[in-house]
Amino acid sequence: MKNLSTKGLSMSQAQSISNLCNQRAHEMQRELDSYNVCSKSIKVNGETYLLEDPYPMPGQVIELLKEKSKLHATQAFLMEAIKEKSDIIQQLECP
Repeated sequence: MKNLSTKGLSMSQAQSISNLCNQRAHEMQRELDSYNVCSKSIKVNGETYLLEDPYPMPGQVIELLKEKSKLHATQAFLMEAIKEKSDIIQQLECP
């Protein structure tokens, strides 16, 4: 048991941080989904009707994608660590 440190995050703290990362990533995905680089229109009897306006991507879309990927990576790391810690605790409790 000398390898189990008393420092670091508890499992509930790690879960809370993971949930926050997930929520922020979903917010960012909704923003990314709102971008539309093309317009849609229909022509009826020679008259064109616009169905959907374009909503171009902002210049900082690359930074947004990088931050979103970091959030997903952090969440994955925390979830793996929680699972590993849970497995270790279970092994120690059941000889």
